[in-house]
Amino acid sequence: MSSTAKAICAVIAIALTAVIGFVFQWGWFWISWEIFGAILVSIGCIGEWMLLLSEEHSEHKNREKLFAIIVAIGVTMDVFGLIHAIPEALQLSRDVAEANERAERAEKEAQSFRVKADEMEAKMQPRRIRMEQRTNFIFLAQFIPKVPIKILIGQEGRDTEDFASDLRETLTMAGFTANADAGPWQINRDSTLFVTTHLENTNNADLLFFSYETNDLPDLITIWGQKLPNGFLMPTKVSTNEPQVYAAIKYCLEDIGIKCEWQRDTHYVHAGECLIYVIVK
Repeated sequence: MSSTAKAICAVIAIALTAVIGFVFQWGWFWISWEIFGAILVSIGCIGEWMLLLSEEHSEHKNREKLFAIIVAIGVTMDVFGLIHAIPEALQLSRDVAEANERAERAEKEAQSFRVKADEMEAKMQPRRIRMEQRTNFIFLAQFIPKVPIKILIGQEGRDTEDFASDLRETLTMAGFTANADAGPWQINRDSTLFVTTHLENTNNADLLFFSYETNDLPDLITIWGQKLPNGFLMPTKVSTNEPQVYAAIKYCLEDIGIKCEWQRDTHYVHAGECLIYVIVK
């Protein structure tokens, strides 16, 4: 059999073996395949190099053909190995992309969980009015007429009592007095009242401003004032009309970071009256 025929048979045998490997997808098969092909290429190249260094020329031609066939077989095996490796590399790239996408989704979910955990932790913290907030309120409310301000709590807990007490102290420091019928700590109490939220309470407010008439809605009352560089509004033109005073106070409280909402009420306030209700947290 000629060398050409032998080479063709070797290539056919390699191709059939590669087909078997593609069909059964043995991991060890392709590892062994690529290693064996690389060894054949190495042997063929080393043999060619040794022939070039050898002084014996009689058998050079036959040996050179043999080593050339070995190199051809090794290179052919590498080609089939490459054909197998490229789809695996593409699949690996897809797997990496999917893994990165899953990791990104997991990170977003973890971030969302941390945000919710922080919000929950913040809600669990007791509500207090810091000294900085009090100082800012006193400054903002300096031109508001100092009429008596009524504060109401219902089925209170410790947090509600402390927050209502802080509010009363802040108002007192700003020059506002308490209503004549105020209870202990200048706060009115109704143990039968329990309000944590309301349909109109859209911003998870800490304070509800009760007003008798819809026209007394503080959010609809125009408050004239001076816009400060920090974005705060200092009410400067407020009448002694009770709804206007409460509306101005509401603006100042919101500026210092206390969430407030309007609430129409006909039980605790009469026409032209307002009060501040501290919501149970």
